[in-house]
Amino acid sequence: MKMKKIIICMLAVLLTAVPSLAEEPKCEDYTDVEEIYILIDKTHTISPGPTATQLTHEVWKLCKKQEDCSYVFYFNRDHQTFEITKCRVKHDGDWIECPRERMREYADAIVVPFPSCEKDDVLEYEAVWETTFPMKDAFWSTDDLFFNSTSPISDVSLTVKVPKDFEFKYYTTQLSPDVSEDGDYNVYKWQVKDLDPYEPEYYTPPARVILSRVSYSSIGSWNELEEWFEGLFSDAINKELVSSKVNEIIEGKTTKEEKTKAIYDWVRENIRYEESEFGFLTGYKPHTVDEILEYKFGDCKDQTVLLVSMLKAADIEAYPALLSYRSIIDAPSPQAFWHSVVFVPRDIGDLWLDPTCSECPYGYTNSMIQGGMVLILFDEKKGFVSIPELPVEKNNLMEAEGITNLKEDGSADVYGSVKWVGSDAIYMRYGFKILKESDIEEIFQTAIKEECTRGKLNNYTYSDLEKEDTRFIMTMNFTCEGFASRSGDKLIHDLSGESMYAEVTSKENRTFPINLWPEEMVLTHTEIILPKCFGVEMVPDSFSRNESFTEYELKFDLGEDRLVMDSKVEITGVWVPPGNFSTFKEFFEEVESSQKQAIVFVPIHDRVDEILKTSSDSIANAEGKLNGAIEQGVDVGSMQDILNNA
Repeated sequence: MKMKKIIICMLAVLLTAVPSLAEEPKCEDYTDVEEIYILIDKTHTISPGPTATQLTHEVWKLCKKQEDCSYVFYFNRDHQTFEITKCRVKHDGDWIECPRERMREYADAIVVPFPSCEKDDVLEYEAVWETTFPMKDAFWSTDDLFFNSTSPISDVSLTVKVPKDFEFKYYTTQLSPDVSEDGDYNVYKWQVKDLDPYEPEYYTPPARVILSRVSYSSIGSWNELEEWFEGLFSDAINKELVSSKVNEIIEGKTTKEEKTKAIYDWVRENIRYEESEFGFLTGYKPHTVDEILEYKFGDCKDQTVLLVSMLKAADIEAYPALLSYRSIIDAPSPQAFWHSVVFVPRDIGDLWLDPTCSECPYGYTNSMIQGGMVLILFDEKKGFVSIPELPVEKNNLMEAEGITNLKEDGSADVYGSVKWVGSDAIYMRYGFKILKESDIEEIFQTAIKEECTRGKLNNYTYSDLEKEDTRFIMTMNFTCEGFASRSGDKLIHDLSGESMYAEVTSKENRTFPINLWPEEMVLTHTEIILPKCFGVEMVPDSFSRNESFTEYELKFDLGEDRLVMDSKVEITGVWVPPGNFSTFKEFFEEVESSQKQAIVFVPIHDRVDEILKTSSDSIANAEGKLNGAIEQGVDVGSMQDILNNA
């Protein structure tokens, strides 16, 4: 009854807030938008318990016909009840109710089909979630409200009503609430009107950082939250239940290092990873180790508790660690975490083991978690620590080498290799494992076409896919017709300028920072072996430039019989603010320009005379040695061969 009264009262407020059709924004005012939101109104009322009544009212107008006309509402059955109180479509001036008999209910979702989704239709729904919280005497926002969308919004608001005697913390970006009182409640309201569409840009930082959002919580501190998680994980960790299996795994292993690796490998290879969001909808509590072993699968929390239990059974110190994907200045909340891994302290250097990374070799820290802020559960030291980041040479390095035998007709035989080190190597190995050989060959063919449009693949190799390594190497040999074009008696080869960050630099301005994380290094070494009696008319210009975000160097060196090119690009992994966009754009335009140079190979007649003179000197020298040997009575058979060859 109480819930019904709250709903009725709130609906009265919400209905008065719906803009009239005369106030609706027009689709023609925008280009290429799917819909326009007329109203997004969320009201959360916290009650003793604590519990939360979360009402949402949305109204939007379609600017294009929608093929998929269903809306999915998610909820957690263990802690929430859900009810749709209104669902309708305004089509050709008439309101049509959503057919409730066509709504489909699943374990954690209800799918609602709207009766019409034609252009200019207006869709509306109202829904209420009644929430109880798994943490005693605490509540928090079960999901953040983002005030921006890729669609225009006329009016978006979040209202939170909290009893005055409840602790309440909130975190907001770019917005401040209007605070008022309503009897025994403090009322916090965030509202924005007339929002233009949010247009994502390439290499944009995470939305939670750059867009306006609100999260809230009543939890007093991160330490309080850490203790709550420790209770959840301690119920699941059990070394006794896994001791017999651990004894099998570590049989014959004598050192802690050998045992740790054996257990880590066993969990990765035998427990299937089933991805599940770390959050309110899917829960925060891991399953027990006996259940995980029985079903042979689990999410990150499950694999963490199993690995910790097994390591403890082998007398190896290990702790669960929770990764936060948002800044620790947020209000303390379980929603702050997105992943869990295992921390193993060692004298020779701490280990961070992520068994969900099936291709991560033992000892390599998954690049996705490097630099992450974590809470290590059950550790004496409380609070957040940072997972160390590996140096770029071990973490995100690509080295490309090539030797090109240029022929007098302009064709070339090319021998090349590419080596990845770190995260990209792991990604490549995983990708190659799931591909057919014909698909892998297509990758090589495509790579060749990038270098030579008339290239023909002769053979290729790649690293052993079953060998765990943080390196992955591809080699290829191909023939390139038209590597250099002929102009009279000259050969001209145009260097292919690489358009780095072309998606970014093609724009004239920038709204959001450019996210260059993670740090990355690319090294290339190329040798062009000259045809006989050819030289280089002019060595291309070398180029180098350093900025806070990138270092770049390109240099050329002309040797006796070849032209050598070396380049280095190091991305420092920083965010480039919009105010520095012009510098960023100029930098990479200069890089591209430095690479777009022509190499002109010319016949060198003087070199022919030099070669003949060198040959004549060699013959004279060989004859002298031969005559000297004859005078000394030495067998000169082999030396005669040398002279004949000369």
